[in-house]
Amino acid sequence: VPMYAHLFLLRDGRLFFSGANYGGNEGLNPCILDVDAHSIEEVPGLATHQEQTHRNQGGSVLLPPAQDQTVLLIGGGAPLVGAHHGVEAIDKVNLIDLSAPAPTYRSTTALHEPRMHHVSVLLPDRTVLVVGGSRLDESRELATPQAEIFDPRTESWLLAAAAMGLRLYHSVALRLPDGTVVTAGSNPG
Repeated sequence: VPMYAHLFLLRDGRLFFSGANYGGNEGLNPCILDVDAHSIEEVPGLATHQEQTHRNQGGSVLLPPAQDQTVLLIGGGAPLVGAHHGVEAIDKVNLIDLSAPAPTYRSTTALHEPRMHHVSVLLPDRTVLVVGGSRLDESRELATPQAEIFDPRTESWLLAAAAMGLRLYHSVALRLPDGTVVTAGSNPG
């Protein structure tokens, strides 16, 4: 499993690797891991080469309600090769229903802006806020300050406020009890 792999616990105790990670998937495509049986079941449906391999510093969230076992996979960039810079982001977004007998990713509406190093936060109304990131690895010049909100009911993106401070690698977003989202950190700067 690659570094910082996005893993989700399924209701039957198996683990789902969404494909989002740090550095590159190291040949492991999205899959369901059964730790007890020592087995790996690949999950199909990422139709293009970009959808399969460009999930470095991408995002993924388990959509509410968690019992539905639906995961949203958001953006990312090409795998790192040598130097960390020069990795272009993608705008691809995919959904998977892990409660289906044969789970398969499917494409949904793309982001308005390609991004990687972004953070995704579930909002109280069950939408997903995506903040920060950049079109090119840790590039402040190509940062994506405009937030976006994904509505799972309509599978559409709404542009939201632009950030006052750029948030790239090593940033965080946290939803407070009143629904306010605080963002902090970034690298470089």
